[in-house]
Amino acid sequence: MNRRFSGFALAVVVFTLILPAAYAGESPYQAAPEAPSYFFCTANQSQREMPDESISPAKAFYSGAFTAQPEKMQPVMSAFGDLLKEKYGFTPDAGQVQPVACTGVKSMEQAQATEKLRVESSRRNKAEVIETGWIPAA
Repeated sequence: MNRRFSGFALAVVVFTLILPAAYAGESPYQAAPEAPSYFFCTANQSQREMPDESISPAKAFYSGAFTAQPEKMQPVMSAFGDLLKEKYGFTPDAGQVQPVACTGVKSMEQAQATEKLRVESSRRNKAEVIETGWIPAA
């Protein structure tokens, strides 16, 4: 019985000494912060009949390309929408909950190229294109 007890005691001592060493230096998991992405934002306004019965053409508004953290885009979209309302008299189409959309890509060059393609597409579709050049404050 002494042998059995001493083996058990030895196992307890080993686990007591080794186990804490295995966990020393570990800390709770923290995800790495998301890397910044490259974005541009757009908002569209459909063709509308004006009070004088003329027709206002569809409009496509574009920001400039910029860097931002993906998880912080909601305030950016709101700020771009506010700029459009204040400076250009933008009003969303009926039923649009979030009229501003932002597209994210992996490089500044890709953001600029993608935005250029979208601007060209808007023009081909006869929309009045407004390139605001707006980027969020740092």
